[in-house]
Parts: sequence; structure tokens; C-alpha cells
Amino acid sequence: MESTLKAILQVMLTGDEGETEQAPWYPYQNDLYVYIDLELDGLDAASRFPVLKEYLDDYETFREIYTELKALLSLERQGKLVQPPAGPNIDFSYLAPSQPSDWPWRRLLDTAGDLRARLVTEIEIVVDKLGASFGSLPEALTPQTVRLAATRNNPTEVEKSAQSLALPTLEGDLSFRLKIGPVSEGKTTLSTLILQTSTQQPLKSARITLRDKDRRMLESNRTQGNQEVVFRDIEAGSYFVEIKCQGQVWELPLIFAPKEGTADLQ
Repeated sequence: MESTLKAILQVMLTGDEGETEQAPWYPYQNDLYVYIDLELDGLDAASRFPVLKEYLDDYETFREIYTELKALLSLERQGKLVQPPAGPNIDFSYLAPSQPSDWPWRRLLDTAGDLRARLVTEIEIVVDKLGASFGSLPEALTPQTVRLAATRNNPTEVEKSAQSLALPTLEGDLSFRLKIGPVSEGKTTLSTLILQTSTQQPLKSARITLRDKDRRMLESNRTQGNQEVVFRDIEAGSYFVEIKCQGQVWELPLIFAPKEGTADLQ
């Protein structure tokens, strides 16, 4: 039944000529489900999705869609929404989101009841003696080579010893920039910056935490000015980067793995 409701929502959002796709609230179509579910559970959805609430207040068309979908979801919860005898035979594949299908975010409620967005696909970081690089990525995501300034440990500038990756989020005007490298004695440096996409300006006062595979906190820092949050001496293994900003929580799963044939990086 959920897939049927999603098909109905897509039709309502797209309209007869697809003009609604240009509306500012269109990227929040998936959040609308979570928003209504929270309301039906008696929770404060507006505080968790303040931007979506603003669009509901400002756009009558969006409010109408919200009202109709909430009525359908309420009927579904009560078992009063009749399942059609056959599934819909309309092809909605052309309405697929522009975000790479193999690089999805998911809205989840954690054990504490907080809403967070989790990147489903694990980001692989390949490490060798020369540096670190991102593993296989969707075509839409292309890492950039970073030239590192000379240091006492690196007296000459070394190309390809670091890479930077811009990672879009569910919010159209928010992105994360991950930088990996340099590598020293098999341990990697990871830097994270949060950007407002439209201005490319860093966001201040965001909390970025590095956790191990069991989600135990290893290190945590708050962004200040234009500075990145830097975590050093990361060994091979699985980690999570947790980002808290604008009242939301984001979780990025990472795996640092030695390049094949270079198990000894010391």
C-alpha cells in the first residue's frame, strides 16, 4: 500500500505538465511522509523539519498536497484505505530523483528518538604509502585532487596525496566536503567542512563527531569560521562521521582500507 501512496504523491507533486518540479518545496517530497508520520504519532514534526513547515505555511499548493496525503495515511493506519485488486500499471520511473539511486540518504529515528539522515552507501577510502583516495563512487560524484602545502614532514608539495569530495545532502542548499590525506605510517587524516551550496560559504557552529564501528565517540569538534574539522591518525577500519547542524543529524559511514597488495603501510 505504501508504494501506491508514493505513486499518488508523485502524481500530485508533478502535476499535469511537471511544473511543480520547479517549486522550491519539491525536493522535500520524501520528507513529507516522515513529517506526517511524526504528526500522526503525536510528535512535533514542525521542530524537526522547520524548512518544510515554512513551505507548508507559504505555499497553498503544498498545503493541499499535505492535507490530502495526511488523510490517506490516516485512513491507511486505521485500515480503511482499500487496496485496489491490482497494482497500478503506470510507469513512474521517469519521476526518479536526480540524486544517484545507489547513493541514497534515509531518514531514520535512532534509539533516542532523534531523527537523523543516514547515508546508506558506505564511503570507501583506499590507503597506500603515497596517499589516500576515494573508492568507487557514483558518476555524479567526482573527487578532486588537493595539493598539500609543504611541512616539516613533507618538505615538498606532493600531488595526489590528498583528495576532496563534495557530498550533496537531502537539503538542496547544504553539502559536506570531505578531504582525505595525507597518509603517514598507514594512518590517514580526515577533514570535514559543511557548506551552504548556493554561496559555498562554510556553516559555523556545527558539531562533527568521529565514531568507531560500534558508534563509540573517538573525537568531537565544533566548526569555527572557515576552518575544517580535522581528525588525524585514522587507522584502517570502519567509522561513522556524525554531523549536527541546523537542528538535524547526519551520519556518514566510512571504511578505510589498505590498497590491495599494500597491507604493510608502515
